[in-house]
Amino acid sequence: FFRQQLNGEKVKRDWLCYSPFSKRVYCFMCKLFAFKHDKTMMASVGYCDWKHAPRDLARHESSESHIRCLSMYISRKAKTTSICKDFEKQNESDRKYWCKVLSRVLSVIKFLSSRGLISLSPEHIQKRVNKGRGHVSYFSSTVCEEFIDILAKKVLNFIISEIKQAKYYSVSVDSTPDITNVDQLTIVIRYVLPDGPVERFVQFVPIRGHTGSQLAQNLLDFIEDKGISLKDLRGQSYDNAYNMSGKYKGMQAVITEHNHLAEYIPCVALSLNLVGKCAAECCQSAPLSNTRWSARHDAINALRKGYQAILQVLQAISDDEDEQLQTKQTAKGFILSMEKLETGILLELWSCVLERFHKTSQALQDSKMTLNTATNLLQGLETFVQTLRQFKEFEEKGKVLSGCSILHRKKKRKVRLEEQSRSEGTSLDSSSRFKVESYLLIIDQILLSMKTRIAAYDHFSFVARFKTMTNSEIQESAKTLLHHYSNDLEESLPEEMIHFSALLKQHNFNRECSIEIQNLMSAFPNVSVVLRIYLCLMISNCSGERSFSVLKRVKNHLRSSMSQQRLNSLALLCIENEILTNVDTRDVIKSFALTKSRK
Repeated sequence: FFRQQLNGEKVKRDWLCYSPFSKRVYCFMCKLFAFKHDKTMMASVGYCDWKHAPRDLARHESSESHIRCLSMYISRKAKTTSICKDFEKQNESDRKYWCKVLSRVLSVIKFLSSRGLISLSPEHIQKRVNKGRGHVSYFSSTVCEEFIDILAKKVLNFIISEIKQAKYYSVSVDSTPDITNVDQLTIVIRYVLPDGPVERFVQFVPIRGHTGSQLAQNLLDFIEDKGISLKDLRGQSYDNAYNMSGKYKGMQAVITEHNHLAEYIPCVALSLNLVGKCAAECCQSAPLSNTRWSARHDAINALRKGYQAILQVLQAISDDEDEQLQTKQTAKGFILSMEKLETGILLELWSCVLERFHKTSQALQDSKMTLNTATNLLQGLETFVQTLRQFKEFEEKGKVLSGCSILHRKKKRKVRLEEQSRSEGTSLDSSSRFKVESYLLIIDQILLSMKTRIAAYDHFSFVARFKTMTNSEIQESAKTLLHHYSNDLEESLPEEMIHFSALLKQHNFNRECSIEIQNLMSAFPNVSVVLRIYLCLMISNCSGERSFSVLKRVKNHLRSSMSQQRLNSLALLCIENEILTNVDTRDVIKSFALTKSRK
């Protein structure tokens, strides 16, 4: 209700109240403080003569009784002993108390959630918690689940806001069945912050199909639901399964149809594992295994170091009369294999190769690894393998390890009469035959596989060669980039890159850092875009595989009925616990305490 003044201004009538029940208006001040003989309709039964309301309201507003009641209300309100003041003071005290209570409850929930643990059981609270007086408040599953959901939403919103601010990003997905045999698709997004690239887990998505189009649709639905721009997607990295990496019907092909700038980069760590697997399968002298060859480094190393001790144990088993015949025969078979010079040579070779494969694989699993650094590691490993062609060196090591100095002779095949007229090939001794058919075959297969894998990561190789490239080479590379990213880069890119190359030669800047750190973004805006796209490229899906460990820990056989929302909330809080620690939860506590302070 407002009063229209002569100058056109409107003044609110705070003293006027409307009752929806009686459909009348009342004067609040006169209702409280007017004497019985002075009470008008507005102070008693209410006023409803809407036709003459402006006239009657103006008369009442200027009446002596109304002014007296208004003065009494103002004087009472100014005193600190009013009921409202006491109520507000008590309400504020209750609010602060519940803020402290909820702060402690929230700290416990954050601590447990960041470690992938579930809330404490009622038995633990009854036995371990000091009960004190009264009843336990806010320890119910409903309140805890509400807090977990709120915290997960704040962490996810923080990640989404970072992605939108960074603009360019790349994705990696992988799937695995949970304890209830529901395939969970993990989504990991990589983007660039001012202090460097980061990889963030965002969500598990249950899937019902494994075709490339079905997997791609799950990812596209998530991107659309979170309001992330699909046109800013610049990279995708999956494993080498056909439904993921298929050139025509794989997930990467479907995503490329929606955004041709989403460069597909095979997982570097998995590619390195496949190199060792292919090298082992090419030679029948080497034992085959379905496990990852990078993970067998410890087993090979243990066998090499305890070679003689293992032989002694096997010999003792074969000579033990109390052992079963089958066990003794198996032990004798292992002894015959380990006493061969071929076994010693291959063991020394694989021990040397897997040692470097293991170290390189560990380095490639770093979430901050860049494409050029990964390529340099693979190229360095390729150079190392090329130096292993010295067969005599490993032959001597094999003799020392196995205690045998003669290679196993291959059985000579009988020659038929009709074959005697044919020209015989060059006959090789056992040492040369093993070198050609086994030793060099393994090394050549490793080198061939590595060259094939490295070629897939050569798109941005010039970024690491800024200092050594000539101006014409830089200009040619810049034109290629400008043609590929025509909507992201301006025509002045070649000149900026030449200028930036000259600056790198004068100052030793760290190329792995974002250009914003060096405060050069304003001077080289297009080079900044190039580096941000380059740094956001996903080179492995190791972060996605790490999320599977959290999945198995959170949703196990004791909690197989867990809902998808709770699984995502707990997994997000556990994996991105650094963000959870820095989330300001005071606004959550205040809003929650305000709703509970009247209880």
